[in-house]
Amino acid sequence: RESFELMVLNALTFNRPNTKLWNEAKRYHEICMAKVFSKFGHAAPAGRYTDAVQDAYDAAKRAQEMEIERIQQDETTEKKDLVAGAQMTSVKLEPLSEPTDPESCFTLTHFHLKHADAFYFA
Repeated sequence: RESFELMVLNALTFNRPNTKLWNEAKRYHEICMAKVFSKFGHAAPAGRYTDAVQDAYDAAKRAQEMEIERIQQDETTEKKDLVAGAQMTSVKLEPLSEPTDPESCFTLTHFHLKHADAFYFA
């Protein structure tokens, strides 16, 4: 049971709450706890990850409640016109100039290798 709970905890921890994988891990945990461990797992006591799995469920529930509250607050705030181009101005750009960078201080050398040398050189 402990390995099972660790597997579920990893799925809950490393996936965002209420995504497809997170929801599947939660569903798998709930079904296995109800059908497998309630019938056959009486000898397997709660593992050390039981509380951590429940904490992951609680954290996801709190995050969802906070998101709902944030959306409600957003609906009550005054909206401002933030549309790009609402007040459009034109800008005339100067033509592009040649770069003034000096020539490279490193000389470029070309050398030719035989195929066998190139193989061992790489």
